[in-house]
Amino acid sequence: MACTPTEEPTMETCGDDVSDPTMEIIGVLSDVSMASRSLPVGVVSTNFKVTRGFGGITENAKVNVDRLYLRQIMTGWDANQSDVIQPNAVTGLGKTAVNNWGVYDGAGSKAKLVAKTHGMHTLAGKWSNWFTLAFVVGRFEASTLQVMGANDEDEADNDWAIVGGTGEFAMARGIIRRRVYSITNSTLTHALTIEFFCHMTEVVPSPTKRGTVGGNRGTLPREMEGKSQRLENVTIYHVGAVEGFQFSYVDEDGKIRTTDTWGRVHPDPLRKTE
Repeated sequence: MACTPTEEPTMETCGDDVSDPTMEIIGVLSDVSMASRSLPVGVVSTNFKVTRGFGGITENAKVNVDRLYLRQIMTGWDANQSDVIQPNAVTGLGKTAVNNWGVYDGAGSKAKLVAKTHGMHTLAGKWSNWFTLAFVVGRFEASTLQVMGANDEDEADNDWAIVGGTGEFAMARGIIRRRVYSITNSTLTHALTIEFFCHMTEVVPSPTKRGTVGGNRGTLPREMEGKSQRLENVTIYHVGAVEGFQFSYVDEDGKIRTTDTWGRVHPDPLRKTE
Protein backbone atom coordinates (compact mmCIF):
# COMPACT_ATOMS: atom_id res chain seq x y z
CA MET A 1 0.00 0.00 0.00
CA ALA A 2 3.00 2.28 -0.20
CA CYS A 3 2.63 5.42 -2.24
CA THR A 4 4.93 8.30 -3.04
CA PRO A 5 3.40 11.49 -1.61
CA THR A 6 3.27 14.64 -3.71
CA GLU A 7 3.59 18.26 -2.69
CA GLU A 8 0.45 19.18 -4.63
CA PRO A 9 -2.64 17.44 -3.25
CA THR A 10 -4.62 15.38 -5.71
CA MET A 11 -8.15 14.16 -5.33
CA GLU A 12 -10.00 11.22 -6.82
CA THR A 13 -13.52 11.16 -5.47
CA CYS A 14 -14.71 8.17 -7.51
CA GLY A 15 -18.28 9.42 -7.34
CA ASP A 16 -18.29 10.34 -3.64
CA ASP A 17 -20.15 13.43 -2.51
CA VAL A 18 -17.56 15.64 -0.86
CA SER A 19 -19.84 18.62 -0.30
CA ASP A 20 -19.87 17.78 3.41
CA PRO A 21 -16.68 15.84 4.14
CA THR A 22 -17.20 15.81 7.89
CA MET A 23 -20.03 13.26 7.74
CA GLU A 24 -20.72 13.61 11.47
CA ILE A 25 -24.14 11.94 11.36
CA ILE A 26 -24.22 9.35 14.11
CA GLY A 27 -27.32 7.29 14.88
CA VAL A 28 -28.41 4.47 17.12
CA LEU A 29 -28.54 0.93 15.86
CA SER A 30 -32.34 0.97 15.75
CA ASP A 31 -32.13 3.59 12.99
CA VAL A 32 -30.25 1.17 10.76
CA SER A 33 -32.29 -1.08 8.45
CA MET A 34 -32.76 -4.12 10.65
CA ALA A 35 -35.15 -7.05 10.65
CA SER A 36 -35.57 -6.76 14.42
CA ARG A 37 -35.78 -3.95 16.97
CA SER A 38 -34.89 -6.23 19.89
CA LEU A 39 -31.15 -5.91 19.35
CA PRO A 40 -28.72 -4.34 21.83
CA VAL A 41 -28.65 -0.58 21.28
CA GLY A 42 -25.43 1.39 20.98
CA VAL A 43 -24.03 4.34 19.13
CA VAL A 44 -23.03 3.06 15.70
CA SER A 45 -22.21 5.00 12.55
CA THR A 46 -25.13 5.13 10.13
CA ASN A 47 -22.76 3.79 7.48
CA PHE A 48 -23.54 0.30 8.82
CA LYS A 49 -26.43 -1.74 7.44
CA VAL A 50 -27.22 -5.23 8.75
CA THR A 51 -29.86 -7.43 7.14
CA ARG A 52 -30.83 -11.07 7.40
CA GLY A 53 -28.92 -13.13 4.87
CA PHE A 54 -28.44 -16.75 3.86
CA GLY A 55 -24.79 -17.07 2.88
CA GLY A 56 -24.50 -20.69 3.88
CA ILE A 57 -25.24 -23.11 6.69
CA THR A 58 -23.89 -20.96 9.52
CA GLU A 59 -24.21 -17.40 8.20
CA ASN A 60 -27.38 -15.59 9.20
CA ALA A 61 -26.49 -11.95 8.56
CA LYS A 62 -25.20 -9.84 5.71
CA VAL A 63 -23.35 -6.65 6.63
CA ASN A 64 -22.73 -3.72 4.31
CA VAL A 65 -20.58 -0.78 5.36
CA ASP A 66 -19.91 2.08 2.98
CA ARG A 67 -18.31 5.52 3.01
CA LEU A 68 -15.47 4.52 5.31
CA TYR A 69 -12.06 6.14 4.90
CA LEU A 70 -8.73 4.60 5.89
CA ARG A 71 -5.97 7.12 6.64
CA GLN A 72 -2.45 5.92 5.98
CA ILE A 73 0.00 8.46 7.46
CA MET A 74 3.46 7.49 6.29
CA THR A 75 5.74 10.07 7.96
CA GLY A 76 5.65 12.73 10.66
CA TRP A 77 4.90 12.90 14.37
CA ASP A 78 1.48 11.30 13.85
CA ALA A 79 2.62 8.52 11.48
CA ASN A 80 0.55 5.37 11.92
CA GLN A 81 2.97 2.92 10.33
CA SER A 82 6.63 2.10 10.91
CA ASP A 83 9.24 0.19 8.90
CA VAL A 84 10.56 -2.91 10.64
CA ILE A 85 12.55 -4.60 7.84
CA GLN A 86 14.79 -2.71 5.43
CA PRO A 87 14.45 -3.75 1.80
CA ASN A 88 16.88 -4.95 -0.82
CA ALA A 89 18.73 -1.81 -1.85
CA VAL A 90 18.23 -2.50 -5.56
CA THR A 91 14.77 -4.07 -5.87
CA GLY A 92 13.05 -2.85 -2.73
CA LEU A 93 11.96 -6.43 -2.14
CA GLY A 94 11.22 -7.30 1.47
CA LYS A 95 10.35 -3.86 2.79
CA THR A 96 7.97 -4.46 5.69
CA ALA A 97 6.06 -2.12 7.95
CA VAL A 98 3.66 -2.54 10.84
CA ASN A 99 0.52 -0.45 10.72
CA ASN A 100 -2.06 1.00 13.07
CA TRP A 101 -4.18 2.82 10.50
CA GLY A 102 -7.36 4.62 11.52
CA VAL A 103 -10.67 4.07 9.70
CA TYR A 104 -13.24 6.88 9.85
CA ASP A 105 -16.87 7.46 8.83
CA GLY A 106 -15.92 10.51 6.77
CA ALA A 107 -13.04 12.08 4.89
CA GLY A 108 -12.95 15.34 6.86
CA SER A 109 -11.08 16.24 10.03
CA LYS A 110 -14.26 15.99 12.15
CA ALA A 111 -15.06 12.43 11.06
CA LYS A 112 -15.53 9.83 13.79
CA LEU A 113 -13.15 6.91 14.33
CA VAL A 114 -14.90 3.64 13.46
CA ALA A 115 -12.10 1.06 13.48
CA LYS A 116 -8.33 0.57 13.52
CA THR A 117 -6.09 -1.84 11.66
CA HIS A 118 -3.45 -3.86 13.48
CA GLY A 119 -1.15 -5.64 11.08
CA MET A 120 1.63 -5.51 8.51
CA HIS A 121 2.27 -4.86 4.84
CA THR A 122 5.30 -6.08 2.93
CA LEU A 123 6.65 -5.64 -0.60
CA ALA A 124 6.84 -9.08 -2.20
CA GLY A 125 6.40 -8.30 -5.86
CA LYS A 126 3.13 -6.65 -4.83
CA TRP A 127 2.27 -4.96 -1.56
CA SER A 128 0.85 -7.78 0.54
CA ASN A 129 -1.39 -6.67 3.40
CA TRP A 130 -2.69 -8.66 6.34
CA PHE A 131 -4.28 -7.11 9.38
CA THR A 132 -7.01 -7.29 11.99
CA LEU A 133 -9.68 -4.63 11.49
CA ALA A 134 -10.87 -3.91 15.05
CA PHE A 135 -14.07 -1.89 15.43
CA VAL A 136 -14.44 0.66 18.23
CA VAL A 137 -18.08 1.81 17.94
CA GLY A 138 -21.19 0.89 19.91
CA ARG A 139 -22.51 -2.61 19.59
CA PHE A 140 -19.63 -3.63 17.32
CA GLU A 141 -16.88 -2.55 19.73
CA ALA A 142 -14.22 -5.28 20.03
CA SER A 143 -15.62 -7.17 17.04
CA THR A 144 -12.99 -7.80 14.37
CA LEU A 145 -12.50 -8.77 10.74
CA GLN A 146 -9.44 -10.63 9.49
CA VAL A 147 -8.31 -9.04 6.22
CA MET A 148 -5.67 -9.87 3.62
CA GLY A 149 -4.92 -8.86 0.04
CA ALA A 150 -2.32 -7.56 -2.39
CA ASN A 151 -1.98 -4.55 -4.67
CA ASP A 152 0.62 -2.94 -6.91
CA GLU A 153 2.31 0.20 -5.64
CA ASP A 154 0.64 2.41 -8.25
CA GLU A 155 -2.71 0.59 -8.23
CA ALA A 156 -5.58 3.01 -7.61
CA ASP A 157 -8.12 0.41 -6.54
CA ASN A 158 -8.34 -3.28 -5.68
CA ASP A 159 -10.11 -5.77 -3.43
CA TRP A 160 -9.08 -7.27 -0.11
CA ALA A 161 -10.49 -10.56 1.18
CA ILE A 162 -12.26 -10.94 4.52
CA VAL A 163 -11.27 -14.40 5.73
CA GLY A 164 -12.63 -14.46 9.27
CA GLY A 165 -14.06 -12.48 12.13
CA THR A 166 -14.84 -12.44 15.84
CA GLY A 167 -17.49 -11.04 18.17
CA GLU A 168 -20.58 -9.83 16.31
CA PHE A 169 -18.79 -10.70 13.05
CA ALA A 170 -17.96 -14.32 13.92
CA MET A 171 -16.97 -16.51 10.95
CA ALA A 172 -17.09 -13.54 8.56
CA ARG A 173 -16.29 -13.99 4.88
CA GLY A 174 -16.53 -11.33 2.22
CA ILE A 175 -14.70 -8.52 0.51
CA ILE A 176 -13.42 -4.98 1.02
CA ARG A 177 -13.33 -2.79 -2.07
CA ARG A 178 -10.55 -0.21 -1.73
CA ARG A 179 -9.81 2.80 -3.90
CA VAL A 180 -7.48 5.76 -3.53
CA TYR A 181 -9.53 8.74 -2.39
CA SER A 182 -6.84 11.41 -1.97
CA ILE A 183 -3.10 11.97 -1.59
CA THR A 184 -1.98 14.98 0.44
CA ASN A 185 1.62 15.41 1.60
CA SER A 186 2.35 12.28 3.68
CA THR A 187 -1.24 11.06 4.00
CA LEU A 188 -2.86 8.56 1.67
CA THR A 189 -6.62 8.19 2.16
CA HIS A 190 -8.44 5.10 0.91
CA ALA A 191 -12.22 4.85 0.43
CA LEU A 192 -13.54 1.49 1.64
CA THR A 193 -16.75 -0.39 0.90
CA ILE A 194 -17.20 -3.54 2.99
CA GLU A 195 -19.57 -6.43 2.31
CA PHE A 196 -19.61 -9.76 4.14
CA PHE A 197 -21.67 -12.59 5.59
CA CYS A 198 -21.25 -13.67 9.20
CA HIS A 199 -22.92 -15.47 12.08
CA MET A 200 -24.42 -12.74 14.24
CA THR A 201 -25.83 -13.49 17.68
CA GLU A 202 -29.14 -11.73 17.10
CA VAL A 203 -30.50 -10.65 13.74
CA VAL A 204 -34.17 -11.67 13.67
CA PRO A 205 -36.25 -13.32 16.38
CA SER A 206 -37.00 -17.00 15.87
CA PRO A 207 -40.59 -17.60 14.70
CA THR A 208 -42.94 -19.17 17.23
CA LYS A 209 -45.81 -21.45 16.23
CA ARG A 210 -48.83 -20.81 18.45
CA GLY A 211 -51.11 -23.54 17.22
CA THR A 212 -54.26 -23.71 15.12
CA VAL A 213 -56.82 -20.89 15.10
CA GLY A 214 -60.34 -21.49 13.77
CA GLY A 215 -60.22 -25.27 13.53
CA ASN A 216 -57.73 -27.92 12.58
CA ARG A 217 -58.68 -28.45 8.95
CA GLY A 218 -56.97 -27.35 5.76
CA THR A 219 -55.37 -28.58 2.57
CA LEU A 220 -51.80 -28.54 1.35
CA PRO A 221 -52.30 -25.69 -1.17
CA ARG A 222 -52.79 -23.38 1.81
CA GLU A 223 -49.54 -24.34 3.45
CA MET A 224 -46.29 -22.39 3.11
CA GLU A 225 -43.53 -24.05 1.10
CA GLY A 226 -40.18 -23.91 2.87
CA LYS A 227 -38.95 -21.13 5.15
CA SER A 228 -39.58 -17.46 4.51
CA GLN A 229 -37.27 -14.45 4.64
CA ARG A 230 -39.97 -11.79 4.68
CA LEU A 231 -43.63 -11.08 3.97
CA GLU A 232 -44.25 -9.60 0.51
CA ASN A 233 -47.96 -8.65 0.60
CA VAL A 234 -51.32 -9.62 2.16
CA THR A 235 -54.77 -9.75 0.49
CA ILE A 236 -57.87 -9.58 2.73
CA TYR A 237 -61.47 -10.27 1.65
CA HIS A 238 -64.04 -8.64 3.92
CA VAL A 239 -67.74 -7.82 4.34
CA GLY A 240 -67.84 -6.02 7.65
CA ALA A 241 -65.57 -8.73 9.03
CA VAL A 242 -62.65 -10.66 7.54
CA GLU A 243 -63.92 -13.52 5.38
CA GLY A 244 -60.67 -14.69 3.85
CA PHE A 245 -57.04 -13.82 3.28
CA GLN A 246 -53.92 -14.93 1.42
CA PHE A 247 -50.34 -13.68 1.36
CA SER A 248 -47.13 -13.73 -0.65
CA TYR A 249 -43.67 -14.18 0.84
CA VAL A 250 -40.02 -14.43 -0.20
CA ASP A 251 -38.51 -17.83 0.54
CA GLU A 252 -34.91 -18.74 1.45
CA ASP A 253 -33.91 -18.84 -2.22
CA GLY A 254 -35.32 -15.38 -2.93
CA LYS A 255 -38.38 -16.66 -4.84
CA ILE A 256 -41.79 -15.04 -4.31
CA ARG A 257 -44.44 -17.59 -3.35
CA THR A 258 -48.20 -17.08 -2.82
CA THR A 259 -50.39 -19.21 -0.57
CA ASP A 260 -53.94 -20.28 -1.40
CA THR A 261 -56.78 -18.40 0.29
CA TRP A 262 -57.86 -19.13 3.82
CA GLY A 263 -61.62 -18.66 4.01
CA ARG A 264 -63.83 -17.14 1.32
CA VAL A 265 -62.78 -15.21 -1.79
CA HIS A 266 -65.27 -12.38 -2.31
CA PRO A 267 -65.92 -11.58 -6.01
CA ASP A 268 -66.62 -7.88 -5.36
CA PRO A 269 -63.32 -5.94 -5.82
CA LEU A 270 -64.59 -3.37 -3.31
CA ARG A 271 -64.46 -6.12 -0.69
CA LYS A 272 -60.78 -6.80 -1.38
CA THR A 273 -57.90 -4.98 0.33
CA GLU A 274 -54.21 -5.47 -0.44
